[in-house]
Amino acid sequence: MKLLIGSFNPYHKTIDDRPMHGTIPYRADINSTTYERNAEELALIHEKIDKVSPLIDEAQGLKNQKARELEKDLLRVYFADGADTIRFTKLSTRSIMLVQRHFGGVEQRGDNSYLFNGAAANFVRGWYEEVARNLNYKGADANKDGLIDDAERLELKSFFTPQWFAMCYDNPKLTLGGIRAYEKFGSLREELREKFKDFFTSDTLALALDKILGMDDDFDGKVLYTDFDKYQFHDFIKADLSAILDNDPFGTAKSPEELQELLDKFKRKIQEEFRQRVEDKFKNDEESDEKAKIYTKLLTQGFESLSPDEKELAQKFFSKLCKDAQDVEQKMADMAQLFRELFENAAFSLGDKFLDLRA
Repeated sequence: MKLLIGSFNPYHKTIDDRPMHGTIPYRADINSTTYERNAEELALIHEKIDKVSPLIDEAQGLKNQKARELEKDLLRVYFADGADTIRFTKLSTRSIMLVQRHFGGVEQRGDNSYLFNGAAANFVRGWYEEVARNLNYKGADANKDGLIDDAERLELKSFFTPQWFAMCYDNPKLTLGGIRAYEKFGSLREELREKFKDFFTSDTLALALDKILGMDDDFDGKVLYTDFDKYQFHDFIKADLSAILDNDPFGTAKSPEELQELLDKFKRKIQEEFRQRVEDKFKNDEESDEKAKIYTKLLTQGFESLSPDEKELAQKFFSKLCKDAQDVEQKMADMAQLFRELFENAAFSLGDKFLDLRA
């Protein structure tokens, strides 16, 4: 995970997640070969389903009772691959109707199950593979009883976190950016798993699939970060960071007000250290006061904030820093170095990589 320092205009009291808005926690291959079967071919598929459905009923009856209860309102759907191998899962009426409305190719059978054909089958098959394989719902179900229990849940790869955080020296907010997807749920700190398991996981493969299909509302095979409830994710970030920031890895989550107070404390610490660094930088310079003032304003507010006279002096004293192509890069590097030197050797993150805020 990368830690960056920079300026931004936060719109939320504690967290700015706008750099995460284009990220994609989950994606499915829905563009494989489409098998658009004609009426005769579909009739043969229906015959195959009629033959295998009693065996499927028997197998479903052996599933964990809790799993059967959780899925009682879902309906069975069938789809076939290019070799006419029959696959099935369960979906809610809502998901079935959404797929039908967008793709067509959905037939209701006499037993109240459904057969998906063409692009509809591709869409469901692609997301089924994403959930079963990439999110590991199939592999995590060690006893194959259809229920993901708490021990098996740790093996699911549906957990995701920001790739980097930024805390500004000029504003006590946290910016989140990038994404680390397909992380094991077990990498989340133990004390937070129960609280956020419903956000990151589901109790069965079918429930997980149905949930994700509902989130891919533009049917493009991508679930974006913005398709999730951002307020729940912000709660997760606050809960995971608050104990770490207070040097109490096993502490309870703080309120937003307490977290804000803590961030204010680090803001003051960074600002004071920055002020001292500027003084030291120019202490032996005859024009130290003027240079320090311009240098500080240039780094914290940008070149355009300077008056015409200040811009002229800035170009004279700090020509490299004033170049358009280097301004932001230099500023980020300067602040990132300060941040690293301030906070070495401990913990500020999600998951398993930390930056210290104890110094």
